[in-house]
Amino acid sequence: PPLGSGDVLLNGHTHLHALEPREGYYYVNPGSVTLPKGGNEKTYMTYENRTFVLKRLDGVPLASLEV
Repeated sequence: PPLGSGDVLLNGHTHLHALEPREGYYYVNPGSVTLPKGGNEKTYMTYENRTFVLKRLDGVPLASLEV
């Protein structure tokens, strides 16, 4: 889709977690709690106060991205 500066593209279909600034936008993917791919562990994501946080199932943060 057409994305503007600072937009967030949230995609969950690939089962590969990601928190990536890209050219003019952010790409965010929570991964998967049941079937993670690429050798990744099971993850989920939260969003609060303009910050995405990628977490393991036990709640331990793995990465974050402020947008």
